[in-house]
Amino acid sequence: MRLAFAGGPRAAPTAGHALAPSRTGSVAGMAAAGEFALLLLVALLFQAIGDGPDDGGRPPAAFLVTAVSGALVIVFANGMAGLYSRPVLFDARRRRGRLAAAAALATMVVMFGTLLRGGGPLAPVPLSLWCVVSMGLLLGNRWLLSGWLQRQAAAGRFRRNVLVAGSPDGLAPFAQTGDGDGGVTLVGVVCGDGKAGDGKTGVAPARLGGVPVLGGVDDLWRIARDHGVTDVVVAPPWSDAAAVWRTVRAAGMAPVDVHLLLGPAPGGGAMLVEVARNPARGWTAAVKRGQDVVLAGLLLALLGPLMALIAAAVRLDSAGPVLFRQQRTGYNNRPFAVLKFRTMHVERGDASGTQRTVRNDPRVTRLGRFLRRTSLDELPQLFNVLRGEMALVGPRAHPVGMLAGDMPYEQAVADYAARHRVRPGITGLAQINGLRGEVDTVEKGRRRVAYDLLYIDTLSWWLDVKILALTPLCLVKGDNAY
Repeated sequence: MRLAFAGGPRAAPTAGHALAPSRTGSVAGMAAAGEFALLLLVALLFQAIGDGPDDGGRPPAAFLVTAVSGALVIVFANGMAGLYSRPVLFDARRRRGRLAAAAALATMVVMFGTLLRGGGPLAPVPLSLWCVVSMGLLLGNRWLLSGWLQRQAAAGRFRRNVLVAGSPDGLAPFAQTGDGDGGVTLVGVVCGDGKAGDGKTGVAPARLGGVPVLGGVDDLWRIARDHGVTDVVVAPPWSDAAAVWRTVRAAGMAPVDVHLLLGPAPGGGAMLVEVARNPARGWTAAVKRGQDVVLAGLLLALLGPLMALIAAAVRLDSAGPVLFRQQRTGYNNRPFAVLKFRTMHVERGDASGTQRTVRNDPRVTRLGRFLRRTSLDELPQLFNVLRGEMALVGPRAHPVGMLAGDMPYEQAVADYAARHRVRPGITGLAQINGLRGEVDTVEKGRRRVAYDLLYIDTLSWWLDVKILALTPLCLVKGDNAY
């Protein structure tokens, strides 16, 4: 399979903890966005009550440009000063002077911008008041955010659960806990096939180096799922290149960050290099989730009347419930109940998904043929999107017992588990490339998984926009949907 090198491999020599707590990167983005919104709101309130900077009688839109510029300058200055780093976010007492300096800098930018645009007499008192209020809000917001982060860390929200694949030698730092920012927990180790003996009794040990043995490399993605693993550290013998590649490839099947252990770092700790990153976290994933929630909500509002008509038509067309629920494999290989408009006769349906739908399938109702051909039966999946079980764009959500040809999908396609590193989608890259309908051969299954993995490797909000834009064209054609 392909591994996503996010920004290239990065060596990280560490003493003590070798991994930063998870999810703090997205917290930094939230802090920056929150401060920008807060400062912009204050500026608009000043303008609304007539106490904002004198804008020479220009319309509110002109002042809005100035206010946005000032807020952006503060956020940018904070970023350049390192004020969104993890230690600063967790401790509100750090670098308070720099926060105040950023607010003062933004005030000067606002004044300078007003002069350049030929504004009237400046109002130094309101400007100074704006500066003071901005400083107070920044400091107060940081104090509240710091307290919230510390409470979340105490509850283990930012803890990284590390699974070692190979030998646990030299990984003592991962066993340390509780440094105030969430810490790192070594949950276990996988080695070989999980059945290797101790050289004396021929029985696999329950622990290696004081760490529980959880199984073999082939079961790595299942172990990662069941133990809430966030990071896999690959530490096999470097003399066995095949074992290294096999372990890295197995780790890449799970939604985790994958690191290679290069050896001990000077001064203690471990030297790591990141080779693959969990595609379901970080800025791209956060933007994608926000985009899904907003668009799904809008689509439900716009298509609500159509969905009500379809529901009534389903009830009139055949006996049975309006909605069809089926267990499908979702993010991190966990099952969930997908929602669809019912398109089959109740007594002939197959909840397991092992029986493929074929052309002119007698199980499908008259209305169901039209709904399946146009994919209108999948509109209720917008509720799955809002519930966080699905995305608008992603790999197809397959029934738990789905077959590729005559074989279970996970056996027919070697990299099948890797497609579940992101939420499944209502539409996807495979669908807009004509891969819809029956998967009656293993080759068709492999082609679809190849498109799914390509989508994950190139994941971006812009790719989602393009897929969403092309989806209606594919629905019009509808040759393979039945």
